[in-house]
Amino acid sequence: MLKTIGMLILLAGLAAIVVDWFDLWPALQHWLHQWDNRTAWVIKIGTVLLGAALFMAACAHSSQDD
Repeated sequence: MLKTIGMLILLAGLAAIVVDWFDLWPALQHWLHQWDNRTAWVIKIGTVLLGAALFMAACAHSSQDD
C-alpha cells in the first residue's frame, strides 16, 4: 500500500515537472504558480523526493519481511 502511495506521489511530481517543461499548465497547477517560480520548483522537487522516499522505504521494509 505504501509503495503504491509513494509511486503515485512520485509520478504526480514528475508529471508536474514535465507539464511545466512544455508550458502546459493545467488548472490544477495554477495555484502552484501564484507564488514565485522558485517556490513552485521547490514544491515539485519536494513532491518527487517525498514519493521516492516513501517508495524506497516501503521496498526496504518489504525486503526485510522476507
